[in-house]
Amino acid sequence: MKETDLLCNHTKINYWTDLWFDEYKKSGYIAVTSNLKKYSFYGSNQIESLINYNENQLSRYISVNAFDVDWEDIHHSRSIFHLKQIRNIAIDIDQYTKGLTINQTLDEIQSLILDNHSL
Repeated sequence: MKETDLLCNHTKINYWTDLWFDEYKKSGYIAVTSNLKKYSFYGSNQIESLINYNENQLSRYISVNAFDVDWEDIHHSRSIFHLKQIRNIAIDIDQYTKGLTINQTLDEIQSLILDNHSL
């Protein structure tokens, strides 16, 4: 497969929850937290609850993949042992460790993106 083939296969994202749930992303639960101590878990039949829980929140952490939840030991349900489905591959930038604002970070990322026509 050529690199350009990978660039041409896009899935349209209409709403932010499409990153976690669609017809192929139904197994397991995603984890959501605001403090990295207490997690809430949402499955594909709880999208409206997920939206309501995150509405107007400035800081939320959402797992990029889905897990089988051990309801007796929820804190450890994000372990690789409980991984149920890989939904996304992401890069955690943590721009605050470099003293950058979100806008500065977005500008830096944009400068690194190759123009599709230059391939």
